[in-house]
Amino acid sequence: MSPQWRDEVGIFLGPRRIVLNRMQRGLRPVCVAEHSVPVEGGGFNGWAPALAVLAAEMADSRWRGANARVVIANHWVRYAIVPWSADLADDAERLAHGRLLLQEVYGDAIDGWTVALGETTFGRAQLACAMPSDLQAELQLVMESAGLRLLSLQPNLVVSFNRWRRRMSPAGGWLVQIDEGTLAAVRLNGESWEEVHCVRIGTNWSAELKRLQTFGRLASGRSESARVLVEAPYWLRQIASETSESLEWLDAGDNVTGTLDRLGQIAGMHA
Repeated sequence: MSPQWRDEVGIFLGPRRIVLNRMQRGLRPVCVAEHSVPVEGGGFNGWAPALAVLAAEMADSRWRGANARVVIANHWVRYAIVPWSADLADDAERLAHGRLLLQEVYGDAIDGWTVALGETTFGRAQLACAMPSDLQAELQLVMESAGLRLLSLQPNLVVSFNRWRRRMSPAGGWLVQIDEGTLAAVRLNGESWEEVHCVRIGTNWSAELKRLQTFGRLASGRSESARVLVEAPYWLRQIASETSESLEWLDAGDNVTGTLDRLGQIAGMHA
């Protein structure tokens, strides 16, 4: 069988939870398995507990012998906006510039991390993402042990942006994602990246909802048609007002066909 027609396994790797799904490939991909498992003793100081749980799950035949798409929780990613510069001649120079900007924000903390730039159109700013190189290397070993061919490894904020970009107003606004004790937000002006923030959050949800409403005021202050799109666990939507001014709570509903779309839906239900 051609590698392109193998089943796809989606994996969300977070500090406190692992989520998996398997899509049977065909003209109409079908989800044939899904699972969410907590990381016992998991926390925010390292990824070893999460990878140990994932490695144990790989003993299950449901997840073996397929292509794989892995999503990394925002907790293990660092972000920065890289403004467009005509003085940078090629992708290598833009990547080096992105690493310098990340180092200005995070210092030596990203030494030994792998930096990548998000795709964009010519002349527009890019999103720089940094992930620990050791995490990627150890994850690759787990994939190989299960006979999985890694097709993509992406931060959760980037996956969310790709999922919902068509819902953004032409006037721009904010996309906010809440996962695993982290709130990540990116502001766009049309299709151009302008700001990115990623902060640790607690369990005081009244305070976090006020933070979201602040994003709403910032968006509406720039344009009446600008909005804040919020991707969050389902239970948080239930305690929030879905009619909050300038906030749009995102729900994929039944319109889910891709591996990562279904993975995000499962993660939202079990977070």
